[in-house]
Amino acid sequence: MSGFDGMKEETSIQRIQRITRMEEILDTATAMLNVLEKKLDAYEKYQSEIKVLEEYYASQQWKEDFELDEKGGFPPDLKRGVLSEDGIYNLLERNREMKLMIRESYELISDCPSKRIYEAVKQIPYGRVATYADIAELAGNRKMARAVGNALHKNPDPEHIPCFRVVNAKGELAGGFAFGGAEVQARMLEEEGVEVVDGVVDLAKYRWSQ
Repeated sequence: MSGFDGMKEETSIQRIQRITRMEEILDTATAMLNVLEKKLDAYEKYQSEIKVLEEYYASQQWKEDFELDEKGGFPPDLKRGVLSEDGIYNLLERNREMKLMIRESYELISDCPSKRIYEAVKQIPYGRVATYADIAELAGNRKMARAVGNALHKNPDPEHIPCFRVVNAKGELAGGFAFGGAEVQARMLEEEGVEVVDGVVDLAKYRWSQ
């Protein structure tokens, strides 16, 4: 039995105190979720920069920089944690674990609009695009096209949920593409053979026919 079941008669002060406490919980939880969403959004956007760091760590240039550092070839006051043998490695491992945790959390969701949207986006074939309305319809409700945009902006697994293949009803790319902007979205589409002209895809030619 919860603390709200079988309550005795309350005074007005007790009711006000309860409502005030519930309101505080609501406000605090809402604020925390807002911060978390912004942090996760920033984290996902920064994956491209982490990729740059990973490529540097695997390159011959890093080995040469490391050897030069061992010989004292850099100024003593230069911050160079990237040249420690475990600095970048530890960061990359933490990043992989975090991405896995986010992906697993997504997989635990049995059924919700966001998951249906992500599953629909996964179906878009290589070299094809779909509109927000197309994805909304496939996810069960064509009227939630705006929800599609919001969900893709928080894509928990960009490697497996190709949100770059989603465009608006005119074939226009997303100016606020969450993982690098419209230029990155255009490049990713062009790598799949989709022609992008002035930020627009020819839907008659590249739209996915379900």
